[in-house]
Amino acid sequence: MERYYFLKVSRHRKEEKTEGIIAFHLKALYSQKEFSQKFNRERLGFKYFDDIDVVVNTKSSGLYCFSVNTGVNGCCGEVATNTKELYARLKDYKKISEQDYFRLRSFALQLMFRHTQLFNPPSHGTNGFAYSRPWSYGFHKVKISVHNELYNRKGDTAEQLEWLAKHGYERYDVVDQEMIEIFISKTDTGYKRHDDNSFIIRGNGRNGQHNSFEEARKRTFWDDSFDVVQEHQYLRIRKLLMKMIFDVTELDISSLLKEQTYSVTVIIE
Repeated sequence: MERYYFLKVSRHRKEEKTEGIIAFHLKALYSQKEFSQKFNRERLGFKYFDDIDVVVNTKSSGLYCFSVNTGVNGCCGEVATNTKELYARLKDYKKISEQDYFRLRSFALQLMFRHTQLFNPPSHGTNGFAYSRPWSYGFHKVKISVHNELYNRKGDTAEQLEWLAKHGYERYDVVDQEMIEIFISKTDTGYKRHDDNSFIIRGNGRNGQHNSFEEARKRTFWDDSFDVVQEHQYLRIRKLLMKMIFDVTELDISSLLKEQTYSVTVIIE
């Protein structure tokens, strides 16, 4: 099976470099032969086996966003049915060699673990910690978050605060501080491991402004129930999640190096 590797860099790379920002996106796919019942012909199908998105400020602590979806048995693919369509759909990406891809992949993971190794909750204001673990048979599905509330975060004057209160405007003093979410295949279910894992690690103290902890958590966890936890509990859970993430970052493509020995029939499209 043929493999395809792509890289996308920020269009503002020169400006971001002076500010210490590193941003790039990696995508890896493999092709397999498929038979389309609708069109009664054989064609190519493309599936992702690695997708890494990196944004990190190397000059400011706590400003990062790492998104990883990796595994040879993933369910995400491209609608392209030949290489020409694939390249057209990924026109904003540059095709690179396998060697360069894994070199950049290693660099991305080094950045991730270096800049997320330690997390120190803000010493100013009030911090709120929350944890969610919805039940899933085949995957570990966990999300944790930290929000920080600081009165008059924007530094409004007394007159401005009075005017906001008089007219019923909210101050939005609560911001997102960190969020980690994992969706990692379990190994102890008695069935074949999915070998498909994804996680997001996001730290920023500037975006995601909310009016209260309740509003912030509702936007973070959506319909999932959550528990409010203490700082020491959050840090202990965070340490466990980072260990789980480390254990699944290695990418084994040995199964993709072989010739395709199975058939795929597309019934609905």
